[in-house]
Amino acid sequence: MQSFWVNDMTEPRDFNHLWRDRNNTSQQRVPRVLIRVFVGPGELESSVRFYEDLQGVAADGGFPFPEAGLRLAMVGAFLLIEGTPEALAPFTSTTEAGDPGQASELRCTGLRPAVMGGAR
Repeated sequence: MQSFWVNDMTEPRDFNHLWRDRNNTSQQRVPRVLIRVFVGPGELESSVRFYEDLQGVAADGGFPFPEAGLRLAMVGAFLLIEGTPEALAPFTSTTEAGDPGQASELRCTGLRPAVMGGAR
């Protein structure tokens, strides 16, 4: 089992089990919009660290989706989705923008994000 530490290594985070820092968001006045970032197998923890450092925030949720062969983590404005190319295919196909005017998604390859869809 892999676990990940945040908050100066004082609080364990396990992306193999469902957890959230805020379970009740019914009082949240503004919807949370998440940008999907797709990462390969075994890259979730290192990608979480990258996006935590990038935004200066800690991951605030994570869960496995074993039926689809995925693990997910929420870090600020990003939803990190880990899986094999085959497992990610149904989800990445919804982000390919044929029209360059459409919003682009980010794809994380290792720790180097590259723009998907639209302009490359």
